[in-house]
Amino acid sequence: MPLPLIIPIAVGIGAVVAGGGLTIGAQARIKKAKAKYQAAYEDHKSDYEAYKKYHSETEARLRRLGSSRADGMAAVRAAIAFIKKARLSNPDIISDEEIDAESMERLDQTYGNILKDLGAGAGSVVGGAGVGALTALGAYGLVGALGIATASTGTVIGGLSGAAASSATLAWLGGGALAAGGLGIAGGTAVLGGIVAAPAVIALGVFRQVKAGKVEQESQERIQKLDLEKSKLDRDRAKLRAARQRADEIDKTLQELTGQLKSLLRDASSAAEDVYRVVQLAKALRAAIDEPVIPPKAQPV
Repeated sequence: MPLPLIIPIAVGIGAVVAGGGLTIGAQARIKKAKAKYQAAYEDHKSDYEAYKKYHSETEARLRRLGSSRADGMAAVRAAIAFIKKARLSNPDIISDEEIDAESMERLDQTYGNILKDLGAGAGSVVGGAGVGALTALGAYGLVGALGIATASTGTVIGGLSGAAASSATLAWLGGGALAAGGLGIAGGTAVLGGIVAAPAVIALGVFRQVKAGKVEQESQERIQKLDLEKSKLDRDRAKLRAARQRADEIDKTLQELTGQLKSLLRDASSAAEDVYRVVQLAKALRAAIDEPVIPPKAQPV
């Protein structure tokens, strides 16, 4: 082969080899970048699945609390009926300082309306609105603590108290009162997931670019988004943790007080001492029913 042709051929071979080396290097960088994102994505997906389970468990705790609240309401209404009957035979058996007859009537009506919407029987929830409404009933303290929702009367829910707060926030959870075209208590759980919204998992997807530098950049951007999602998961889990811990505390108190009041009503006579005990226990139970899951200004722990 003539010498002049050898040099160009040699240069061409060298260029091919060099180009092949660059291609292999780029492919390695792309593979590494994609693997790094894949690992980050799998970690986040695992965290998200754990969060969803935690969220579901929290809803179950709130649903149980809702059931206990409903049972407590039924017990308070039974106590009110007992007190009214005792006062019919002896108007002076309990002083006006101990009870406010007008407030007692309003409470009886409010609890009665809530239990009716829940499909509750005399002493327990039997179906009706179902588990969704029970979850809402357990969670209404979360809404009331926000202080931004407005009742159908135009009153800020955070400014209400007691039974008025429970009634208003339950309707708010359902998108408004039935009379206003909302779903009432029955639809209360429809927005429950929005109270502590579950962050979306960023899809694994397909990288759009084929150049190594572009893939590395896109991979890093996606990992940063996953980091932001993880931070949100951590914040929401802290809210859920605070809610479920408080819900468990309130639920325990409700079950104890409801059991005590039911037992007392079974054995109570019309004697002044028994009527006084029923009044005091009913007041304590009512206060526990109205206790918010997340107290105002409380911070997640």
